[in-house]
Amino acid sequence: MGTILISVPDISDNELVFDESETRRILKFFWPHLAQSIDDMAIDNEARRLAQTMLLAARVPMRWGISRPLPERLSGPVPA
Repeated sequence: MGTILISVPDISDNELVFDESETRRILKFFWPHLAQSIDDMAIDNEARRLAQTMLLAARVPMRWGISRPLPERLSGPVPA
């Protein structure tokens, strides 16, 4: 299997759109095995930036038809 490199734009603090709850939900989607750690961590701008960057990176495969749209997948159950 080959490697795919995805480039995402730098996101400044004023471009962050997700609040603390949304950020936790996004991080749990990508790292469900770390759900407890995500619940316990402080959500600062770096965590918000990581979550937003992950969503931007995940959009590329969707355009290639690899998976269902991520918003549909995020609307399902999230690990506690």
